Amino acid sequence: MKTISTYAKQLQIAICVENLTKGVTTELDNLEALLSIENVFLCLDTGHADVVEKMHPGFCAKLISIVDSAIHSHIYYSEDKYYNHIPFDTNNIHSSALVDALIDSRCSWFTMELDSIAQQIDQADLLCDCAGYDIPLPKQNQHFCQTPRVTPRKEMA
Repeated sequence: MKTISTYAKQLQIAICVENLTKGVTTELDNLEALLSIENVFLCLDTGHADVVEKMHPGFCAKLISIVDSAIHSHIYYSEDKYYNHIPFDTNNIHSSALVDALIDSRCSWFTMELDSIAQQIDQADLLCDCAGYDIPLPKQNQHFCQTPRVTPRKEMA
């Protein structure tokens, strides 16, 4: 990672490590070790965090302690057993300490990681509402991205 990060920095590219639902990034110590490398930042996935929280209670609280390493985030509530992304609603977004921490952090890119354009727009509106913003560019250099998937996820048989 150090070699890749050094090379990327020469090209003015930041490296982001995403918290996943399986593997090394489900352990905060591993994430912190990766984030201690120069030019390595966090892509905080709120849905993945929720899935890991269910397996390892307290994980989200630990993630909040490193939220200032995040420069990119994937915003959605959770995943179902088929890995479909479930959007936040007006109740759970306002009770998400992780979303609150992201809003107050230096995170500068928020991707609404949902399958339909309508869900993505609703999610961006909810996030802006939660943050107390009237427009989808709440802070200087913050961006809300609604990126449609090429192929919507389907239930696996």
